[in-house]
Amino acid sequence: MIENDIDNLNRIAESEEKIDIINFFKTENNRVDEFSIDTKEIFLDFSKNHFSNKTLQELIGFGNNLGFQNKVLQMFEGKEVNSTEKRKVLHFLLRNHSNEQFNHLSNEKEIIKKQLAELESLVNDLKDKRTAKRPASAFKNIIVVGIGGSHLGPELVSEALINYHQKPFNMQFLVNADHTEFDLKTGRLDARKTLIVVISKSMTTAETILNLKALKEWLISQGVDKSKIGNHFVIVSGQNAEHDEIDFKPFRRLRFEEWVGGRFSLWSSAGLPIALQIGFKNFERLLAGAAAVDEAFLNVDIQRNIPKILALIAFWNNNCMNKPSYAVIPYDTRLKLLPQYLQQLEMESNGKSVGIDGKMLRQHSAPLTWGGIGTSSQHAVFQFLHQSTYKVPIDFIMTLESPESHSELHRNQVANCIAQSEALMVGNKNNIDKTTEPYKLISGNVPSNTIILKKLTPYSLGSLLAIYEHKTFFLSTILSINAFDQWGVEKGKLLAKTIETDLKRKRMSPHDPSTEKLLSLFLKHNED
Repeated sequence: MIENDIDNLNRIAESEEKIDIINFFKTENNRVDEFSIDTKEIFLDFSKNHFSNKTLQELIGFGNNLGFQNKVLQMFEGKEVNSTEKRKVLHFLLRNHSNEQFNHLSNEKEIIKKQLAELESLVNDLKDKRTAKRPASAFKNIIVVGIGGSHLGPELVSEALINYHQKPFNMQFLVNADHTEFDLKTGRLDARKTLIVVISKSMTTAETILNLKALKEWLISQGVDKSKIGNHFVIVSGQNAEHDEIDFKPFRRLRFEEWVGGRFSLWSSAGLPIALQIGFKNFERLLAGAAAVDEAFLNVDIQRNIPKILALIAFWNNNCMNKPSYAVIPYDTRLKLLPQYLQQLEMESNGKSVGIDGKMLRQHSAPLTWGGIGTSSQHAVFQFLHQSTYKVPIDFIMTLESPESHSELHRNQVANCIAQSEALMVGNKNNIDKTTEPYKLISGNVPSNTIILKKLTPYSLGSLLAIYEHKTFFLSTILSINAFDQWGVEKGKLLAKTIETDLKRKRMSPHDPSTEKLLSLFLKHNED
């Protein structure tokens, strides 16, 4: 049944691809209204996409497939939708612990309430300059150690909500096990006034453990008594995490559950860096914004359901219109890390080639996600977007609120965002002489969504991130893949351990000729 629907959509795409997007506006008088969704916090305009209103109804009918809806319900019912790891997926519950709609998950809700209370207590202690063991006023700096989901979400939100910082710390994120990054992040800090927050679900991630060891050595080298090192550490980890590398008692330990995937963990205790910068009350507003989207995703008709509409557009562009990538372009510097965050969310979740039935996929899975910040991208990649042989769909993101100062700068960002979406769609093929100036041809027909935050607040940012989470999940149900495992990450990690052992022992295990040559170059260069 689903395969027949997909074949039908592909036939429609062959026909509609011949029509310029701008022409849909000429034949569909209510297109903008039909192709937009307005909520209290967010406005979505998807009218510049390459399909007609009639096709939109076909997509909506496709998205209403009972099988897709059942998969959505299974997650919210607490079923083990992460089938390969036999886990529930309940990150949505982190921001819905008071919602009676989820009373069937009462045990999990009680756990979340307890963990949130512990998070609030720690935040208040540090923000109020009180701790049980030492004056919190000693901590002026915070180094957050983590990688992947333990880093991308907390840093994105902490930076995006800079206008809501309350008595902020000098916060640095130490991500890669890289000596240059380590020196840059620690070089100007007073170790005696630095708190280190280590975030890792398993506490076995190689980069995180290596940085933890290096930070212990750094603290000692900067005059911190070895017996008091634990006073400088907060550990945030999963319930089943290993702690073999921690030979000290940390200042505080926070937990989150196995049913919280790393890339969905910013809503949990792993959001400690966010709460430390914006305060716990604003952290709760972040959760509330995401909770509102959870409820809409579950209950609102697909025609007005932003995550589901975005997922259907992504499926259409990638699988029907042969557009294998899309760009995310925020016109607000506060959101500059959003493309990087979405790369992990979308490509780690849906970058699969095998379905939940164990068979190879018949269609493409996730599109390649990339992007950059506003007008600076116009001077870098937009030449490609306007005139290359590829038609890359774009999510334009902008904010409506005008700052009290520099209103002219804000108008410039808004003007450029709107202008680029128009120019990419319309092109100039009717306004140039193709005989004398063919090199100026801009063919147009680049599809885009425009997502408007009416104001960038903790609530609206929580809503935006939850929209992309559920878009990713709904797309995975359409593709019939498991969005919540990431086995592809493991192969390279295992090989890295083998190769690191080779480098330590200065002898090689069997590898392919190219790898052996690269290893020999390093070993030769570092001979005693």
